[in-house]
Amino acid sequence: MGRAVRWGRTLTIAVVMLLLLSLLTPGTAAAAERPAPPNDPYWGDQWSLATNPGVGIDLLEAWRYGRGKGVVIAVVDTGIIPQPEFKGRILPGYDFIRNLFVANDGDGRDSDPRDPGDWVTKSEAESGEIADECKEEASSWHGTHVAGIALAAAGNGVGIVGVAPQAKLLPVRAIGKCGGTDRDLVDAIRWAGGLRVEGVPENRNPADIINLSLGGQQECSAALQSAIDELSALEIIVVAAVGNEAIPAADFSPANCSGTLTVAATDRDGQRAPYSNYGSYVDVAAPGGASNANGVISTVDRGRQGPKGPTLGRLAGTSMAAPHVTGMLAIARGLDPTISRIELLTLFLDNLSAFALDTVEYGCSIEELCGAGFADAGALISALQTRPTPVVTIDPIRAALLNERTELVISADVGEMSLSLETPELCEFDGQSIYGISRGECTILSTIPSTSLTKGFSQRISIPIRGYDAELAVEAPDSVKAKSRVTLLISSASGGALTIMSKTPSICRIGQANVVRTISKGTCRVIVRVAETETHERARQLVLVTVTP
Repeated sequence: MGRAVRWGRTLTIAVVMLLLLSLLTPGTAAAAERPAPPNDPYWGDQWSLATNPGVGIDLLEAWRYGRGKGVVIAVVDTGIIPQPEFKGRILPGYDFIRNLFVANDGDGRDSDPRDPGDWVTKSEAESGEIADECKEEASSWHGTHVAGIALAAAGNGVGIVGVAPQAKLLPVRAIGKCGGTDRDLVDAIRWAGGLRVEGVPENRNPADIINLSLGGQQECSAALQSAIDELSALEIIVVAAVGNEAIPAADFSPANCSGTLTVAATDRDGQRAPYSNYGSYVDVAAPGGASNANGVISTVDRGRQGPKGPTLGRLAGTSMAAPHVTGMLAIARGLDPTISRIELLTLFLDNLSAFALDTVEYGCSIEELCGAGFADAGALISALQTRPTPVVTIDPIRAALLNERTELVISADVGEMSLSLETPELCEFDGQSIYGISRGECTILSTIPSTSLTKGFSQRISIPIRGYDAELAVEAPDSVKAKSRVTLLISSASGGALTIMSKTPSICRIGQANVVRTISKGTCRVIVRVAETETHERARQLVLVTVTP
């Protein structure tokens, strides 16, 4: 298997501290206009989520409105270890690693995205048979840690919380022991977005957002760029960590691929993390921690090699910064599924916070060092929800006439409206007026797309297409004697079926061939109806005949 292109985890440190926890069953989720802090015991240690401008992303403000419900996040990484923090929200994923050594699970590609561990022994590192950058280390549980930051459960009384705790997790395995390959990564992200990959079953749960906390120092390959272009065309957002080599992000792929949202890292003081890549290819910065106990706490496993059970641990890197942004975008996408990728990214970048004041020599205030600003979940979601809703005005039309043109006057105070005909078999629509073809309900769909400035609007406008007036004539005597018979002379040129009914059966009754049989004195009341047709309306006429003794 070719391994010319090498991918690795964008991780600066290993597990600095493991917090051995008993992960219990979920409890009650917090709720309020601005929720109270959740009851997860390590919430107070999640500095990256706090309301602290330039340091924490102000998650509780975002939670006023939503938590990512209905959104699918693909974590393309080392795979995951199923944990109680993901219970009920893990979708069927896939393992795309071909090389058996890298896969470390005894086989190649398969439908099991669980992380078997990516440890490297001393003898393996010294053997000279693996990549130079592959050193002796314990398993990182990198994908599980990234997934926990993005969407760990909230309010279950144990562990931590994720940014979008109601989103669903699509685990996709593309890197393993000593990294991965460009070929595996391309197939992994294509599959994650619902695109076809030869020899792999269809992904029935395509991602809305794909998190790539991985990469390598090389150019963006043509195959990878093509895959990202296809995903972007499907309105899928690809979030990429910029890497941890303290070099320009332009040299690091996939962050240097066009169409990715690239994320640099800041530390617990809001300063540029010293390891973080930088430069004009960086879009935004988010909390990534530093190489000490001030890393980002999230879900891992307590095994140094294979899995031994869920726990928590601290890692630092742009790998940790990216899922903060991924979770924020998941909350936004859950609240407005119709907003386009470009409009959502515009809204995101228009609502960043200022960086914390620099206390380091190369701080984020330096232009193009850390991107356009600091990721702010509270500001993003508040801006999303407070966009104005278009007010649409429609001049009332009681009905449009068959074979005639009727003007439709509709306007909106904000946004660009599009009008589309949904019933071409009944009517024609030229954008301004309706022409009736056949009787029925002519339906026009009025749509104003959701943008970074306004909420979307969609409404179906139903206008009855009215046919010609029915032609109905009835001739009957003014009076007749009781116990006699009289024939009503009925004519109709509209072609509808005729029905006759007596409203006074004790005085008169209807027989065959429009014959009225009188019974006793009084006023005989007869209703004559002609049914509607494709071209004519229905009609009704009341006939009154006086019955004398």
